Amino acid sequence: MAFFQPQTTTIEPGFYKIRNVAHGTIGIGDAIKPIVIEEAITSGDSEEDKPKKERYPVIKSEDEAIFHIVGTEKAGYWISVIGTISALLPQICDVIAPDDLVYAETAETSVGAKHERWKIEQSGKGDGSVIIARMKDLKRRWILPEKLPETPERFPVPSYVQVECRERLSTDKKDEDLWKLIAVKTLPVPQEALGTGLYNIKNVRYGNINVGSDRQQARVVSDPTPAIWKVERIDPKGFAYTISLHKEGFILDGRQAVEANGLLYISDSNLIAAKWIIHPLQRGNTFMILYDSLAVGPIHWVLDKQAAGTQVSVAMEDHDAEKNLADEYLTGAQCFWEFTAV
Repeated sequence: MAFFQPQTTTIEPGFYKIRNVAHGTIGIGDAIKPIVIEEAITSGDSEEDKPKKERYPVIKSEDEAIFHIVGTEKAGYWISVIGTISALLPQICDVIAPDDLVYAETAETSVGAKHERWKIEQSGKGDGSVIIARMKDLKRRWILPEKLPETPERFPVPSYVQVECRERLSTDKKDEDLWKLIAVKTLPVPQEALGTGLYNIKNVRYGNINVGSDRQQARVVSDPTPAIWKVERIDPKGFAYTISLHKEGFILDGRQAVEANGLLYISDSNLIAAKWIIHPLQRGNTFMILYDSLAVGPIHWVLDKQAAGTQVSVAMEDHDAEKNLADEYLTGAQCFWEFTAV
């Protein structure tokens, strides 16, 4: 196998698709169910207050990821992911390699945060291809294998081929460690306001919601079976809506979703109503649902657990009282909701 001599190159800061010379396009893993990483507890924090990040594997995919590449103050580049050609992520993600695999992890935004630095240099083949290697260990470079190994070391066995970050081996196939940077001139357009209609509403992290059963039938809770909701836009130029339960023959059919004591219920009276701001995120069909009330502040729908019967909260971000909540708000898929027309 021929080894080419890498050559120094300068990458203009900007947005790029990164394609493997041997095996083509790469994207990110399931944006709806990312890997949740819990960090170490800091002094004064409880187990529930553990800072969390979301991690997406960088994988072989036709839905190409859009990377942002910018030079660092020292040598090398920072590489991040803003989304794919089909949709943007709710938050920018740093590209990291904590082991022999490449991931995109929700970006650390604090002052002095440590980011993974990458070296990008010409492969020496003369075709514009580059090598992407860790600045900490230049022998470890991005490699995209053709398929999963026959005796994988990862359990459970993943259903995707992930970009690896390791030393090149004599058994690697030709050009599996070479990459082409394709400049992206047009970014995906954030989605428009949600239209009036009937929808299933699903929490991005924990799944479907429905009304409770028996004595708790007015509560809106986590449930394997989704309810159908009538979502009506009441401001043609804005994002204000009413949300009502649509369940023919049920005593609460047509009643609105309302907030009481920080929790979500179905109103037991036609005289009790609420207005919600359903604000689109940068990922298709995904929104935040905020209570439209100046009296109580920026509270919104949150589902904290997947366990059936867990009631949906209508929570406020109090950054002074709960210092970790700001990070949780930025990265928490439990605050995001997917609307699917029925």
